[in-house]
Amino acid sequence: MNFLELEERAHNGELLDKDSWDMERVVLAVADIVEKYGLDWDRQNICPNDDELCRKIYQAGRELLLESGVYNSSTGRIIRFTEEEIDRAAANQPKKLAMGRGSDIRHLYARGPESPLKPVTFGGNPGCPTPERLFKATVTSWAQEPEIDMLTCGSLVDIDGYEVRRGEISEVLAVRRELTYLNQASRDVGRAGMGRLAAESAVSEIGDLAAFAEGFIQPGDAHLVALNNELITNTDNMIRAAGAMQTGVLNASLAWVMVGGLAGDAPGSAVTMVASMLATNI
Repeated sequence: MNFLELEERAHNGELLDKDSWDMERVVLAVADIVEKYGLDWDRQNICPNDDELCRKIYQAGRELLLESGVYNSSTGRIIRFTEEEIDRAAANQPKKLAMGRGSDIRHLYARGPESPLKPVTFGGNPGCPTPERLFKATVTSWAQEPEIDMLTCGSLVDIDGYEVRRGEISEVLAVRRELTYLNQASRDVGRAGMGRLAAESAVSEIGDLAAFAEGFIQPGDAHLVALNNELITNTDNMIRAAGAMQTGVLNASLAWVMVGGLAGDAPGSAVTMVASMLATNI
């Protein structure tokens, strides 16, 4: 989908306050769909192997996204999608993604149940507040491990003895310092082309865009673009996603449904997670 079309919908969609979104379009909507599809949770079977249940959860998640859409908390409006847009995005999801560069490229695969493919391993403490004095040493410690395929890291809380503040000069410099350390660490251990889930020190779109200066985040790396709880985006994250286009940097969706939260227990959370993943791929 054209990102300008998404921006347009974020400004012209149905106007709704946040509390009404949470209650009407998540809590009540999810409960109705769970009841409609007869979804239940067998507490004695944590990982059910039931194809029909999988199909029902998928259809329920698709229906939730179609009926509720995604809420833009920056504009207070609902972004809606058509059935065709949802289904086309689902069908076009890649089954294989390359991360990294040169001889250090690793591939992310869509792995089904009992897949013989070995999962890739990210090493790191993604997003954890990390003082600068520990940062490079910790990154180097897991970059050197052969079992680690790709790197991620914590978020710098200080640089040069100064506190890092959101949306200010310090955030811009912290993001670039983080990537400098990641580049140095991967070179030091002889794995300069390792893929990274990076720009973890970016807590605003300002910091995230700073990562795209030459020599910092690189093609084959990824950065996080959050879908907030539940089914909520904002202008910040839409800018993050758009900023990576045509750069070779991957947008990694960060959709985390709160089990036991607004979506309810396991059935409602599973349905909402499907809806979230469908939304992040449009």
